[in-house]
Amino acid sequence: MRAHGSTGVSPQQRFVQAAGTLRHIDAGLELEPLFFTRIKRTVRKYGTVRIDASLYEVDLSLRALEVELRFDPDSMSRIEVYDRGKACGLARPVDLHLNSQLEGSQHYDH
Repeated sequence: MRAHGSTGVSPQQRFVQAAGTLRHIDAGLELEPLFFTRIKRTVRKYGTVRIDASLYEVDLSLRALEVELRFDPDSMSRIEVYDRGKACGLARPVDLHLNSQLEGSQHYDH
């Protein structure tokens, strides 16, 4: 292999030199969540958070707290909720049609 212009060694040689400092991951570790987008949101009084134009419900015990939402922005199929680094369940899409049918004035923030 040819030596790299700035390091003076081939990529293979550089890898071998650094092999002792590489960290290994657990074989059972799920990799996808490591690449999730992470955003902060304050939970509204009805237990909702907004991501772009969509509204999601989270556990009501998180009202008024700033939480971290972790998700794959391409699929949005799983939105994990964290409070101070501790997992607090999943956010669920709000059914606005169902919400509009509730008696009284229990409506989610729009």
